[in-house]
Amino acid sequence: MDDHNEEREVEANFWSNIPHSVRNDNLISFGARILYCEISSLTNTRGFCWATNSHFAKIFETSIRTITRWISELKKAEHIQIQYVESPGRITERRVFLSTHIRQTRRAPKTNMADTIDTDGVHNNIKNNIKN
Repeated sequence: MDDHNEEREVEANFWSNIPHSVRNDNLISFGARILYCEISSLTNTRGFCWATNSHFAKIFETSIRTITRWISELKKAEHIQIQYVESPGRITERRVFLSTHIRQTRRAPKTNMADTIDTDGVHNNIKNNIKN
């Protein structure tokens, strides 16, 4: 499929969906999250996303390498699944599917709040800040 036809098909899909598990997954970059939205909008037509990395790079005004990294993040986080259609000796199409399972939101470990609390027994309040 040439880029001109691909762009025309993309324009027909004007909305996207981002589930809570992707939106709040802080182990993937914000770019990967937005790319997920674009992939989601393209699955509305055929049930899978067929767009190339170069197409996404044009849309997001970034490099193909960055798009490749974002797709890898989404795949590693199990938000998408990729299937390749092969002809003898070469890959003819990549199909990106949204993962069908819903899982808990993944978050990076937070710092232990107990480490940041003043434990010497003196609290910071007005009464303790005013000298009598």
